[in-house]
Amino acid sequence: MGFILEQCYNHFIEEFPESWLPNSSEEESVFFDKSAQIENFFETCFILLSRSIISGEYINVPNFLDVLNNFLAKTTVEYAPPSLSDSGSEKVDKLLSRYRDLNYSIYNALQHYNYFVTISKNKFSTEGNQYKYGFYKLKNINSTDKILKLFPEITIPLCLFDYRFPIGEDEFQNLLISRDRLKEYISEGSSERRSVLAVLLHKCHFIIYNIKESPFYINTESSAICINPKDLDIGDYDGFIARECDSESQANELLNDISGVNPELKSFVLLMKYYKQNLSNKSDIVKMDFVLKKFSDIYQIKRNSREFINPSNSVEEYNKFSLNSILNFLHNCRFSFYTQKCEPNLKQIKEELRHIENIQAKTGVKNFHPYEKAIEAIIKCIELHIEKGDFDDKLIEDKLEELGRIIILYRESYEWSRAHQFFPFQLPFEESMYCVDKSIKLFVPSAYAKYIDYNTLKERLEQFNRTKEYLRFRCDLSIERKEITQIKNDIKTSDKKAYDLIAIFTAAITFLFGIVDIFINNTTLNLYQLIANTIGFGVLLLLFASLYLFISPLLIQRINWYQYLKTGRCIAGVVLIGIYAILVFTLSKTSQSVIDKIGPVETVVDSLHNKPKLEVQQIKAVE
Repeated sequence: MGFILEQCYNHFIEEFPESWLPNSSEEESVFFDKSAQIENFFETCFILLSRSIISGEYINVPNFLDVLNNFLAKTTVEYAPPSLSDSGSEKVDKLLSRYRDLNYSIYNALQHYNYFVTISKNKFSTEGNQYKYGFYKLKNINSTDKILKLFPEITIPLCLFDYRFPIGEDEFQNLLISRDRLKEYISEGSSERRSVLAVLLHKCHFIIYNIKESPFYINTESSAICINPKDLDIGDYDGFIARECDSESQANELLNDISGVNPELKSFVLLMKYYKQNLSNKSDIVKMDFVLKKFSDIYQIKRNSREFINPSNSVEEYNKFSLNSILNFLHNCRFSFYTQKCEPNLKQIKEELRHIENIQAKTGVKNFHPYEKAIEAIIKCIELHIEKGDFDDKLIEDKLEELGRIIILYRESYEWSRAHQFFPFQLPFEESMYCVDKSIKLFVPSAYAKYIDYNTLKERLEQFNRTKEYLRFRCDLSIERKEITQIKNDIKTSDKKAYDLIAIFTAAITFLFGIVDIFINNTTLNLYQLIANTIGFGVLLLLFASLYLFISPLLIQRINWYQYLKTGRCIAGVVLIGIYAILVFTLSKTSQSVIDKIGPVETVVDSLHNKPKLEVQQIKAVE
């Protein structure tokens, strides 16, 4: 029987062969039947084209484009020979005009379909976007058709939203308009037509369900209506709603699936998402490594296959991109967990990110997510570094340079992702298909992926650049503050040294003049007594200098008592004071014993100066 588009093409050829064209001599009933035949094919073509694109056969059918181009060529032939065009019969001209409308309407619908196929292929191609602009020639007609025109006006836009979510307000407004039109037309036509319109309405609700989380209001002619996305009827698209893993028992089920013989790739995605959101200890990263290892084994087998190395059709290219996107997604989840829970330093972040960059180079998928997480981790690392105050200037400069480098890579990956309207991951074709029954199959390439607001990502890029400049300013300010603090400390050190020199110089001068006074004014003392007095005087001055050095940090440097008690100077000072006390006590005892051994002191009057002098008697010999 062939695929759906081929059925439509064959049906068109069977319904409208060259012998179908009427002549003016035919009966009125013949013209009526042929006119009804045209009207019916408008509906038939809409049903078959809509089923074709909804089922995703533009991907999994090898010769799809060949049939599409043949169909286009068939609708561009001369719709009637000149003999009939100039027949002069009003009935013939009216029928031929309607036949022309059918041909042109089919041609325009197929041209829109062709454009859609080009857009969809760009979605899962990692090469540069070669189809940023597209121009397709359409037939300019004023047709009364009300059903086939729904294919380019409603069906195509809804399927485009599978690849490009309606993020903008204008796009979402058009989505709501399509919803109202579908609700208006859904009760008209044949049961098969109503069935297709119902599927399109469910698809419309499914898109709203994916991009809107909270209720919103729409204004109608009479009132405002509140729409809750969670309450919309999505019909059989309910099979595409990913049941998030939210318990350990479900995680164990997924773990058993990926450990089996033929695991679903969706299980790897859901399990890794669960681990990223629920694991808290950095040692749990081994669980994520296990998931990665299991998928890497499958990926390596697929990577060595002919379908992966040299894909020959769209479905093989689609599945190749799906495998690459899932591999990147799993590594990105692990990297996100690593940067948030494992508190890595700059070197570790660079090593992990280099591994991610190697994965991207191998797969051609330039996802922005790892760069976003790396930027957040490095910003946090720099902020903690600056808050320490006494930081290494070279180390923080390395962090700022790495931050600038990653922001540039983030901008490049953002532009690539926006050009491809990239989703975090894409499942293989088989897992993106849901069969309702034999008549309708549903294909959604983005069924399990949440939409990405690229306008928000652009704002984050600008915020990262502002944060980088702010951190640079804080770093420079901290460095200047360190320099000012160092200058103040140098000044304090210089002042302290000056005070220390003054104290030592004062002690030295005092000691010098004290010695002179001892030797000049004590003529009656012998050498032993003069040396003893000199030593005692020196000990007192040394004690004075030591006390100064002991208490100077408290008086000059204003050090806190509690901090000073922990210093080596305080401990050494206490020990020296103890030694001095013992030394003074010992010297006082020695001096007292010397005095006890000296005889009575006589007063001698100096006849020259008339001044009394003390005459120290000789020390009695010790028996």
